[in-house]
Amino acid sequence: MESSPVKVRRQRENCTKRGLVPSLALSFFSTLEHEMLSRHHFTTRKEARQVIVERVVDFYNRRRRHSSCGMMSPIDYETTAAQRAA
Repeated sequence: MESSPVKVRRQRENCTKRGLVPSLALSFFSTLEHEMLSRHHFTTRKEARQVIVERVVDFYNRRRRHSSCGMMSPIDYETTAAQRAA
């Protein structure tokens, strides 16, 4: 198992190669690791992938409040914006 500084450096390099902002990606992966990986024991990669994708799609992208949306969930932000535009 990699030590944390090595893991962080490797993740930062991977993010930069993919054109992502390293600090945002590292924050996301830190949250994912804290909220999901440390609390679950997965028996297969398929099971881990399924649970993580469901979490990201359902909670992180739809219901979690984001500072960039005025601390609203993306769903609430889009609904409010559509109501204002109408």
